[in-house]
Amino acid sequence: MKCYICGKKLNEDFEFCPYCGTEILTAEEWAIKAETLKESELYQAALDCYEKAIKVDSNNAKYHHGKAKCLENLRENEKALESYDDAIKLDSKNPDYYFAKASLLFKLKHYQETINACDKAINLNPQNPEYYFAKTSPLFRLERYEEALDCCDKLLELEPEKVEYYYGKADCLLKLGRANEALDYCDKVIELKPNDSQCYFNKAYYLKELKRCNEALGCCEKAIKLNPTHKPAIMLKELLEQSKNINNF
Repeated sequence: MKCYICGKKLNEDFEFCPYCGTEILTAEEWAIKAETLKESELYQAALDCYEKAIKVDSNNAKYHHGKAKCLENLRENEKALESYDDAIKLDSKNPDYYFAKASLLFKLKHYQETINACDKAINLNPQNPEYYFAKTSPLFRLERYEEALDCCDKLLELEPEKVEYYYGKADCLLKLGRANEALDYCDKVIELKPNDSQCYFNKAYYLKELKRCNEALGCCEKAIKLNPTHKPAIMLKELLEQSKNINNF
């Protein structure tokens, strides 16, 4: 056995290298230590441990992925992307590595690259809604609303109870000039959660954007009736009433 830091030959029972003082652990032991440090948000210390694990075993994709996560949290984004790529090269069949890379690319506003990484994750696991959800935002930012709409449809197919997917679809429909369909999806959320004041407020917001102020006021009143302390609904109601009074003056 050799020390992976100084390269000196060691006996198997050494716990520390007598030449450089490095602790002698297996790659997996270093990785476990790194994960514990990462969970405690000690990212630099965790990174050091992952790098030691990689020196012992450079062919384990999991260690490169862990290293990338630490680098990302340390805001060393370009190095993090390189480590995600290292993980992908070693295990190109793991969709979570593409997903992790996509999440960082989106934060860096590399929207087309985000979509490409999401597509690779989706191809490997087409039943994971996280991958479609991650793809929707960059498509929307690039104004590719039809494609974003397709992602929303897939999300609703996979998880029909998630209200945020209905609103995502409503946003796409509004951008495509299909306002009545967008409002239909607001109504579907209200059917799912009829006693949720936020749902009525959300519909009021869409109606305001469409300049349908009287209907928006009605939704605000329903939201406030369900939750008299709903501040956004109270503020929107006041704004709509002021606008109505000015127009009537």
